[in-house]
Parts: sequence; C-alpha cells; structure tokens
Amino acid sequence: MKAFFQKLLFAVIILSIIPIQTINCQWITGHIDTLTHDHTLNHINTSKSIAIDELNTIYAVWQKRRNNLQGYTIFFSKKIANGIWSTPIPVSDTVKNCSYPSIVVAKRTHNIFIVYTEYVENINSEIILATESEKGNWNKMNLSNSSWDDGFAMPEVDSLGNIHVAWKELSSKDSKIKYCSNVSGSWKTSILNDNFFGDNYYALPSLTVTQIGTAHIMYNSLFQNGYRNIHAQNNSPGGDQWQFEELPEEVNGAGIIQLDKIGVLHFIYNFAGGFQYPVKVFYTRKNKRGFWINPECVNNEFNGSCSSVDIDKEGKIYLSLDSLEYGFFTGKIYYATNKRGAWEFSRVSDTSASISNLKIDNSGIGHIISNVGNGGHESQIVEYESANNLINISSQEIEVIDFALSQNYPNPFNPSTTITFKISKRQFIRLTIYDITGKKIDNLLERVINPGSYKLTFNGTNLTSGIYFYRMQTEKFSITKTMIFLK
Repeated sequence: MKAFFQKLLFAVIILSIIPIQTINCQWITGHIDTLTHDHTLNHINTSKSIAIDELNTIYAVWQKRRNNLQGYTIFFSKKIANGIWSTPIPVSDTVKNCSYPSIVVAKRTHNIFIVYTEYVENINSEIILATESEKGNWNKMNLSNSSWDDGFAMPEVDSLGNIHVAWKELSSKDSKIKYCSNVSGSWKTSILNDNFFGDNYYALPSLTVTQIGTAHIMYNSLFQNGYRNIHAQNNSPGGDQWQFEELPEEVNGAGIIQLDKIGVLHFIYNFAGGFQYPVKVFYTRKNKRGFWINPECVNNEFNGSCSSVDIDKEGKIYLSLDSLEYGFFTGKIYYATNKRGAWEFSRVSDTSASISNLKIDNSGIGHIISNVGNGGHESQIVEYESANNLINISSQEIEVIDFALSQNYPNPFNPSTTITFKISKRQFIRLTIYDITGKKIDNLLERVINPGSYKLTFNGTNLTSGIYFYRMQTEKFSITKTMIFLK
C-alpha cells in the first residue's frame, strides 16, 4: 500500500509540471428554481439531477427543505428548447422526508423516471421510483425489499426504454450493492455477492448500461489493506448472474462509470491523498484488450472533485468539476474536456457552488445545474448554459460572447425597475418580459442597435405580485434572468 501511494504521488508531481490548458468558453446563467426566494434550502446531491431528451427538453430534480425544517420534498422542473423553466412541482409526498433524487429520460418514449430515497419515521429508508402519468401526476412504486436501503440510488435507461437502478443496502455487518430492472417485463432485484469479502458500507455505486440493457456497476469496497474498486457486469440484460473484476491498485476512488457509443468503458474517479484532502480527479478507460489504462490526473492545478460526466459519439469526455478551497469549503465550478487530446478547462461559476451536473444537448450546447448559496441555511439551483457548441469545437478559440445582461435594479421592484445591458458590436437585440407561466408580457426592445451600454425601464403597475423573467436575445445567444414584483 505504501508503494502505491509513492507511485501515485510521483505521478501527481510529474503531471503537475504540465501547464494547465484553458479553453475560451463562455457560460451564461439563469435560475431554475423560481421559488428559492422563500429562504429555504434547495439542494442537489446526486450526479444525475439533470436529463435531456432528443427534442432538447431539459429536466431537473432537486430536494427542497420544508419551512418547518422537518425534512425535504423532491421538486421537478423542465425547460423546452429555447424556453424558460416551468414552475417547480413536488414529486414526492410533501409530508414524508425524501432525499437524493436522480432523473433519466427514455429516448424513444420520452418517459421520465425519477428515483429517490424516502425515509420512514426518519429511521428506515426505501428506494422510490416515480414516473409521470399522462395527467401530469406521479405514479410511484417501492423498489426496495428491505427497510434499510440507502440513498444515492443511480438510475439508467436503455435504448428500449427499460429502467435500471443500482443502490446500496445498509447492514450492520456487510452491506451489499443491489440492482433492479424491468427488462424481463417484471421487476427483478438481485444482490451483488462479489465474494471479495469487502465491506461495501461506504460504497456509492455508479451504473451504466448498454443499448440492449446489460448493466455495468462500479463501486468501492473496504478491504483489510485499504479500499479497492470493483467492477460488476451481468451476463445478460436484466440478469442476476454477475461477473466481478477487481481493478488495479492504482485505480482507487469512488467515481462515475460510463459507456460510450461504441461500448468502451470510461471511469472518472476522485482520489483523496490524505484525510479527504487534497482531492484530485483521475481518468481511465478499458482498452481493446480488456485492460484498464494507466490513470491520468485531470485537475493538476487545483483541488476538487468530478460531479458529472457526459460523452460524445467520438468517445470524448466532458466533465463538471467542483473545486475545493481552504479544506472542505466548496469553490468554483469548472468545465473540463479532452476533446482535443489534452485536458482543457474553463471556469463556469464566479460564486461558491457545488454538486454540478453537466449534460450536452443534441445541438452541442452544454447545460450545468448546481447548488449556489450559503450552504446549510439558504441556497438556490442555478443553470449555466454554454454560449457555444462544445462538441464541434475547432482548434481555434471559441468566439467570445459579445453581450452582457445585468441584474435589474431595484429587485424586488414596485412599480418600475431598470434593466441594463451592453453589446460590443452592431446587432439585432430583442429584450422580452415573461410571467412565470411563460406568457409574454412586453417587448422592451426588438431592433438592430449600435455597440454600447443601454438602460431600459420596465413598469409593472398593471401586474400582480410575483416572479417574472426578462430575456435578452441576439442572433446567436440568449440569456434569461429573474425579477420579482411586489406591490
């Protein structure tokens, strides 16, 4: 074990002398949760809190602490392509304490699957699957056959629309990883008995499936000589016969496993060199001979962990990273990619954020949702959108976004507020006001204007109190911000 840490330290030292490469990629922001101004805690805590379907509709889930502080409720919102986020609606029972929501969407049917943990009397816990009905209600079923199933259940959906879920079952002696699917037409649950005699109590399973529904699960087990990663694969779609593989000693840390379009396995994991700090992100994959390649360090220049992964048709990786500053405090969000053969970065957030989730839509635009706020007292969910296509990036620098939209002032306002923006070149600008349902209220501007700074006044005398949006659009970009009218 000592030799392993020496080798890993040497690898980090060698890699750290390579200069970090930055990519000139701009990100614009907008709030997802239009109800975060009620001074409650909104929180994302899984790596699958965002999903995108083939029509570029974006779906998001998170947990919101109730005002009486007696637990959390799961909320859901969606945004149609080039639209605004819908009013958040509760998915879980508004009385029961529920946490750790994840979401996936079936490509063909566009069926939405949300998995979360529901606590019974705040002691026992169950894994709940929620699906949206035609009437907009949520049908729910308990996937557990135990009252001690832990959170962080990871769902995935195959090309036929079958749902797969992996999670950890708690135990006082030897916790196990559980897997459930409906591939056979009925729900079937299996327990992964890996025979390694490791303790999976601290394991957080990561799940990926092939197009036909064969499952791959990666988890981290505690052995007498330290933690080791275990890769499990079932022999048939939805089957309960598993093959287990103990990964090389140098591949050590909890992370995210994912298949690309041609069936290559990729694994991105977080390694803590000491007492959970500093944290580095490493990447490996299986080569054609079935061996895991030597891991490479992703974030040499800063400490932080990988929160989510997306892969394009070429097998190139796209990551969202959460930096750690001054020990355990969360810092900024970074976007990273190896699209051009080396890891490149751009900073996404300017404020303290954590647990970022990245997905790239079918037009190549990146979408990241994240927690932003002051931690345990009040926080909100924010969406960051790339101003450019991330997949079809050339060797040249990406064009810099050529306008900026400021937050309206005052906010909240009554009866009028000022909206300020600036542009760097002559172009067409549209600035529109919407209500919370997406209905257009007013067009403040819709014409070609010269470069410079501008101030527009919006009067809300005839409006009712509530949340409104103002969106600025050019021929290439758009950005939406939130404002509040209080009489």
